[in-house]
Amino acid sequence: MVSGSDIAQREDLYYSTVNELLRPALLEPAIIQAILAGQQPSCMSLIWFQRNLLPLDWIAQRRVVDGFDA
Repeated sequence: MVSGSDIAQREDLYYSTVNELLRPALLEPAIIQAILAGQQPSCMSLIWFQRNLLPLDWIAQRRVVDGFDA
């Protein structure tokens, strides 16, 4: 298994940059599907993901995303 550190070293990138780019890979599948269909909340953008950490737990992620529309 390749880690973020391995990728950073191999690609000559900062570890933090790689981790930032990998964060969306940890999203709940339904959230990913909504993004791919262009149905994500309007405030959810790459910049939002760069500035905010979502929990790893998918149920907690769903609560955060559902709160965008509230």
